[in-house]
Amino acid sequence: METLWQRLEQFFAAQQWPVALRPGASEVEIAAVEAALGLPLPADLRTSLRIHNGEDWQQWRQCIRWMIRDTFLLPLDEILRHWNLQQTYYAQWGEEFGDEYHDQDRIRNVIFHPRRIPIANGLAEESGLWLDFTPGPAGVAGQVIMDITECEFIVLAPTFRAFLVRYLELLETGVYLYEAETYGYVIPQNLDALHTGAVRLDDFYRRLFPLTARYRLRYFFDAGSGVCLWSGNNAARTDYGIAIILEQLPLPPETRQEMERLITWYDTSLDWNEPAGPTPWSPEECVRFGRAARALLQRLRVQLGPAYEVVDEFKAFYEA
Repeated sequence: METLWQRLEQFFAAQQWPVALRPGASEVEIAAVEAALGLPLPADLRTSLRIHNGEDWQQWRQCIRWMIRDTFLLPLDEILRHWNLQQTYYAQWGEEFGDEYHDQDRIRNVIFHPRRIPIANGLAEESGLWLDFTPGPAGVAGQVIMDITECEFIVLAPTFRAFLVRYLELLETGVYLYEAETYGYVIPQNLDALHTGAVRLDDFYRRLFPLTARYRLRYFFDAGSGVCLWSGNNAARTDYGIAIILEQLPLPPETRQEMERLITWYDTSLDWNEPAGPTPWSPEECVRFGRAARALLQRLRVQLGPAYEVVDEFKAFYEA
């Protein structure tokens, strides 16, 4: 997230865009909001908040409104305020249609829910972004959703980081640009297609935010390397480097701990006094490690979601 925010700030500087970003929040402030929400914030959002605690809405009108659909990034106090307000609506309406789904079964048909965390909003409350921790059967927990009507949403990205990466790409390539005369904020280049009815709203944003895999990761173990995931395409190499550090990925702590456990375990498969010799592992230990490695692979694929293609290159070995 640090590199991503550096790129965003460099882009703002190159465009000479004044923006209303606030200084970072403290760990204590983040923990207090997590306690009030009853949900841990994902690692990418926590890191982002430590860098910039959202935007200052009092300055926002005088700055370049750069976020999607004229929204501003919510600071912690506004995240909590919006969330509390939405819980009053949830108390009234509940989950009457919660067993129905839309956006190809990615999103449950509820408007407000305690497990949806607002992260961006317009001053007129007309549009916003949420982290959705109550997804539909084809969705992933933590996906970024945006409202496109009063009661319909669309998934923009599987994680906050993935959303910000894609949105920066759209800014850098000029697909999103600042339009001062008519709108006074950043808009997509082909917005007229919406106004003329040439394209549906959900199709319009799906073209901008496709949910196909962006990152190709290679999964295998290499004794002494300290990692088990390696970049497999240019997008992954650009954002993560060659050998992928665990903390860079949007994974829960328990999964990172399991990765560290297996990486350390695999290091013992090599006889460091005779690296070219046979493994000191017994056949039984080879089997145990293979099962643990396969289980971890499945966990990674589920938790990383559709933005990541995790390719199995793990080669199990067995001693006769």
